[in-house]
Amino acid sequence: MDTLADSLRLTDVRLSDRAGELFGYRFGRPTIIRPAYDTSLLPNYPNPFNPETWIPFSLSAESDVSVRLYNVDGTLVRTINLGKVQAGEYTSKGDAAYWDGRNDTGERVASGVYFYRLVAGSFSETRRLVIMK
Repeated sequence: MDTLADSLRLTDVRLSDRAGELFGYRFGRPTIIRPAYDTSLLPNYPNPFNPETWIPFSLSAESDVSVRLYNVDGTLVRTINLGKVQAGEYTSKGDAAYWDGRNDTGERVASGVYFYRLVAGSFSETRRLVIMK
């Protein structure tokens, strides 16, 4: 059942100036303004961690995104392909990149310092993380 408030629409308004002259104003569809984001890689959390961590990031434009994890020797330990990701912020546990502390073959990696690199289109940035067991 519709209420009166559901059926009312404000489309035209008559306004007057100080002299009492009327002029009309018509409301149009609202303009949707999308927030502008910078592409950036944020600190993982928690850090240090055991056994899992989240890697937040933001994108200024839709991009193919991957996170690559390296040990201190520079050896690639794990690649997390996120696929095509829309522009926006990915900072919560539900949407940040997730790493379970395992390598590409599913084995748990040793305690120590690792580096994670976000690659999104032509953008890339690297940060440090620590696994403590």
